[in-house]
Amino acid sequence: MTLGESCQITGANDPAESLKVILNVAPGDGSANVAPNIQPNASFNLPLGEEFPLADVNGNVSNYKAELDYARLTSLNSGVIIPGEREMSFGNYNLDYVPFNMLPPNDSFRFEVKVRILRDGQETETETKTVTFTTGPALDVIPEGNVRASYPMNGQYNFYKGEWAEQKGFILLEAGQPELFLDVPEGYYQRAKITRKNGPSYAFPVQYDPYEKKATFPLPGALMQKDAMYKIEIVNIPVSGGGGQGGVTQATAAAAQSMDVNSTFTPTQNTTPSGPAAQASQSSAFSGGMSQDPAGGSTPPSHVLYTIHFRTSAYNTFMEKLADIEQNHSEVQNFVGAVIFHPTISEPFDKFEVGLGGHEPLIECQAQISNVPWYQDYVVPMLYSRFPGVVSFAGFSEEFEVHNRPIDLGIPPVKAAAITQGDQEQVIEVRPINYHVGFVPAAANVWQRIENNCTQVIRKDFYGFRNRLKDAIDDTFFFEGNGEPLPPQVENNIWRSIPDWAEEICYDPDFFFDPPYPGTYPMQFQYKLPGLNTVTTVHAINLTKN
Repeated sequence: MTLGESCQITGANDPAESLKVILNVAPGDGSANVAPNIQPNASFNLPLGEEFPLADVNGNVSNYKAELDYARLTSLNSGVIIPGEREMSFGNYNLDYVPFNMLPPNDSFRFEVKVRILRDGQETETETKTVTFTTGPALDVIPEGNVRASYPMNGQYNFYKGEWAEQKGFILLEAGQPELFLDVPEGYYQRAKITRKNGPSYAFPVQYDPYEKKATFPLPGALMQKDAMYKIEIVNIPVSGGGGQGGVTQATAAAAQSMDVNSTFTPTQNTTPSGPAAQASQSSAFSGGMSQDPAGGSTPPSHVLYTIHFRTSAYNTFMEKLADIEQNHSEVQNFVGAVIFHPTISEPFDKFEVGLGGHEPLIECQAQISNVPWYQDYVVPMLYSRFPGVVSFAGFSEEFEVHNRPIDLGIPPVKAAAITQGDQEQVIEVRPINYHVGFVPAAANVWQRIENNCTQVIRKDFYGFRNRLKDAIDDTFFFEGNGEPLPPQVENNIWRSIPDWAEEICYDPDFFFDPPYPGTYPMQFQYKLPGLNTVTTVHAINLTKN
């Protein structure tokens, strides 16, 4: 007798049938007036690309994996798929679709995400989530969050005006905004305006590369002073005075364009920015264009797309600063085996150079230790002539590799070096208020150090090697059978077979690894432009340990 109907539990034979991989997709379906700089997003209940076991009702275990099939963004008005990059984060639980350029304004879009579920390598299910949304008006400025890097950096305290031979500034965007640069509104012309606080202004054309998403402009160091505050504005300036009320006249605009029409600038040797004639001609050309339209006038105001505030360093180049540090530094005593120095110059490194606030440091350090007597005469014979590698003697053979530290620091670990700052909350930067009031707080009291941690890591390498070597020798020779000690004759033969150097470092209770000797410890510094792989300076200085 059979009562009722047979039933099948959902997911009993294939647990993937009840899985829900896509947790959420944003923006929400039907969203309107979305900002054109939106980056559509999807989040998942499972990390994509990772296998996980699931058992069916019978206890049979299979390996499952969720993989992204596609994530695509399509303009509904044109039918064109918007090019972009798919960036995974949070352990592959999150996906951002990053369009190459900001989305067209007042357009409709469809965002689709599809995942495949694999069971033991074979596709068993798929899941798709689709939303539609519309964008609002176009952005008429460059949002700070859309700037991947710039030169100078916004807030840079140490801009070395003679550092880059090309004498250019740039703004590198996350998402391109070609319409801001290639479609300047009628009646305007676009310039990069450089202004010293309480000083003259200079303006230069802006070039935009839509493929690199980079705006470039001349930045001649000869027109800037050391140790001064500046701002750079990417600005659209009205061409005419409309009804002749305020603004820039046609004659003034023509004069302005005649001065800065060239995309390159070759300064005359020993040119200084203090020439009264140059100041008068430049500042008069742009003072009207940067002002607001007076009451009752018809000229539209200038429009600023982006502003950078920065300070020029007291040094013309980074190499000049290093030369000063070489003559003015003191040793910092420590108990960890590192060789640490404190620069005693008045100008500290800023947050971009050190790498605070989530920024990749502009300065990279590397210890130059190969010719240091402590390393050459002591460390190499004691350690790196044998480690890493195979140690063999009298029936003993063991390979020793690097442990407990990143191998990419090198052998020797020359990359274990950096500029550090004690109080990381006390960032050295220029804020807009500093420019407006004409004052940057003194920063010489910030405790910064140049750390040659290569010597510390060498010490760790040695003790790691020594401890593993001793354990390996003990396991090979000095084992105790049934808890009984080795016969004296056998033990004596073992000691005769162990090399003197191994016996000294492994079994001499008085042995101690020598710390770095007093002397010169060269450090190489590399300065690179933000957001680019362009290196402008590679220079080594001698730092003296007492």
